Amino acid sequence: MIETSAADLKRARLNAKLTVTQAAEALGVVRTAVIAWEDGRASPTVPRLHALAGIYGVDPMSLMSFKEGVSDLAKLRVAAGLLQKDVANAIGVTSTYYGAVERGIRPVRRQWIPALSKALKTTPEVVEAAIPRRLYISD
Repeated sequence: MIETSAADLKRARLNAKLTVTQAAEALGVVRTAVIAWEDGRASPTVPRLHALAGIYGVDPMSLMSFKEGVSDLAKLRVAAGLLQKDVANAIGVTSTYYGAVERGIRPVRRQWIPALSKALKTTPEVVEAAIPRRLYISD
């Protein structure tokens, strides 16, 4: 699971010298959404978090933390600012299937590596290193 730190979100906004209203307007959301994220009552989606990082001028990964056991493939997806459905579409599977891939339940076809690396904005070698060998199946 991916988490955001309410304190880090607020700190990044303040360091960017933005008010809650300015941040909300720049992101196209209501003020109460930004307040809820900074209070820890809610979390922005991965794409919104990336947009916030851009507005605040920080690395998106600095606003995120991962619970123990989150796969490296999930971390690559989040670093790219994508949802599971985005990556699933890129390799031609359902979101449910891709979610199971990230959880280590479903296998990965080697033929998906080029599409995965393109979608995740990284090299095939990085993608391959993020996938446990036991999850590969032959094509």
